[in-house]
Amino acid sequence: MPTIYKLEQWADLIGFNFSQDKTKVIHFCHKRKLQLDPELYLNKYPISVVKEIKFLGIVFDSKLNFEAHILYLRNKCLKSLNLTIIAHKDWGAV
Repeated sequence: MPTIYKLEQWADLIGFNFSQDKTKVIHFCHKRKLQLDPELYLNKYPISVVKEIKFLGIVFDSKLNFEAHILYLRNKCLKSLNLTIIAHKDWGAV
């Protein structure tokens, strides 16, 4: 019996509901050939397959090369280094 069905049974037993909006599938693969994404269902609804997902602050991509995470960190740092907030012609550190 596949693990996803065991999760469904466990959730039904204790009265837990998985959120359809928050439940995603990511297929990690290093192969260069075309790899088909898995078709997984949770409570008879298909789970959407994504190429990138953020989990505990880390952005994972399907190739596990962390390029998406590095770009995320770069953009986050650039936003925090917005120099127009630090100094302005009317106020701020001059």
